[in-house]
Amino acid sequence: MMSMITDRWSGEIPADLSDQASEQRRSARHTYCHAVEAPEAWSQSATLDEQLVRLSTIEGNDAEFVKSLADQYAKKGELSQKQLWYVGRLYRKYSDKNYWLRQALLGHNWQQVGFIVHHYNTVLGTFSATNYHKCSKCGLDGETTEFKNYSGD
Repeated sequence: MMSMITDRWSGEIPADLSDQASEQRRSARHTYCHAVEAPEAWSQSATLDEQLVRLSTIEGNDAEFVKSLADQYAKKGELSQKQLWYVGRLYRKYSDKNYWLRQALLGHNWQQVGFIVHHYNTVLGTFSATNYHKCSKCGLDGETTEFKNYSGD
């Protein structure tokens, strides 16, 4: 959390406007929010044992089928090629669901708290501005730059 300058027109602006601090705020926009608990990521290079353990945690229509595959693997120590194909397909399916769930949970909830207009031309309709953001979940500071250049006639 860095010190801020509050202005009634511009909102909250960081006290440190150096290039290094600005780059740090810009890169923070591409990180995960650590204020939220998220499920563990599923590895794409998991062994069959690891895949079956992770698949045993799923709920829904495929849970009973996965349980029967895991029981058969525990008893016989092997699965047929067709069963291995199903394990791989189900693992990829639930791995993708896990990935998107993690992306949704770990994403920052950015709220704009301030801005600085660097350049504004009313005749050409061009501008350059820096927007300052804060994550409402973890309090991390972020920064974006937006601009509109004159494109000609």
